[in-house]
Amino acid sequence: MLDRKSPNASKSKTSRKDFLSTIVGNYKQGYVSREEMTAHVSTLTIAGGETTATSLAAIMYYLLKYPDTMVQLQHELRQTFARHEDIDASKARQIPYLQAVINEGLRIYAPGSGGFPRTSPGMMIGKYWVPQGAEVATHAWTLTHSEDYFAEPYVFKPERWLDPLSTDIKTASQPFSMGPRGCLGQNFAYMEMNLILAKLLWKCNAEILDPGLDWAKQSRLHVMWWKPDLMVRFHPRAEQ
Repeated sequence: MLDRKSPNASKSKTSRKDFLSTIVGNYKQGYVSREEMTAHVSTLTIAGGETTATSLAAIMYYLLKYPDTMVQLQHELRQTFARHEDIDASKARQIPYLQAVINEGLRIYAPGSGGFPRTSPGMMIGKYWVPQGAEVATHAWTLTHSEDYFAEPYVFKPERWLDPLSTDIKTASQPFSMGPRGCLGQNFAYMEMNLILAKLLWKCNAEILDPGLDWAKQSRLHVMWWKPDLMVRFHPRAEQ
């Protein structure tokens, strides 16, 4: 892909550039090596694309599995926006229930559920000594599905993110990791999820074609999730 893009990077007839244009342009100007260029493309494509797609698919599944939640979200979207073209990412992020739905989707099916490995500098963690150089990680799925942190952890319940009396320890859900090595693209991911969900669910109603699908049970976690097929039929709203 890079070999095809590089010779044509400066010949595009459109003023709209994609992310490859910037990366290839920096490579041609000598700012980054070919290895760095390849690494950036891999990161943006896999970490920046597959993760958001996984989150959107999971959120859609759980909204369809819990139809009352879908009804409430669509009602809030359609009460907030009079027209489809009024929706943008910034306005969508002001809708509390949509944020709760996204946060709950990231909790119950975090795209990076296997954790983000770090190298220990050599330290005590609780009563355990972790030697220098040991690779450690927090398993996100285990934390976010533990009753020590979340009541009814296997239930998709966006209300937990809005209830000031909730006893859930919400900081246990860190889908983008934390600190200086946390995900650089998390704001972009939130923008994508807000915009896509708001526009799609404002405009369309949806039905799942396989009501017996068990999304979590049929998924397999490797570096990323292997996901079962999610077949959904969308119907444009009758009245807009």
